[in-house]
Amino acid sequence: MNAARTLLALCFFQANPQDLPYAPRLVWMSAAAALLTQLRPQQQLALAATAGGVQLAVLGLFLHTLLTLQGKPERWTQSATALFGAIGVTNLASWPVLWWLEQNGPTPAAALPLFVGLAIGVWFLAILAHILRQALEVGSGPAILLGLGGVLLALFVTVFLASAFHG
Repeated sequence: MNAARTLLALCFFQANPQDLPYAPRLVWMSAAAALLTQLRPQQQLALAATAGGVQLAVLGLFLHTLLTLQGKPERWTQSATALFGAIGVTNLASWPVLWWLEQNGPTPAAALPLFVGLAIGVWFLAILAHILRQALEVGSGPAILLGLGGVLLALFVTVFLASAFHG
């Protein structure tokens, strides 16, 4: 439970990735939680699970590559735990917004939920930048750009693979 508390503190910028325990099993648990929080009953579960798994793999590999290039691959376990855990937390935070949008569709009343969803996305990017800043020991600017690049890379790879396999 201490790791969960630390993860929540990290999501509110009160803790750092290195505050999480070094536990390879925790990486897989946080990745599983991130993947499960991406799934909702209204989706095609196999497709959503595949897309979510690809995104997690790309982000995890991106993080590992950055850490290796910086000569800090030993930081991957705690940093990946933080990354995957933050994905799970922000996914859970987005559930009410997604539920509302699925129930009501695109209406003028959707502006507020869409704004909240955008704010959650910005929050995730800020958490990711925080993780990268601590793990790579870089400034906020490079961490933000790297985080945005990682998210765009994951999105690009997912869309590319989806279009390659589904025409």
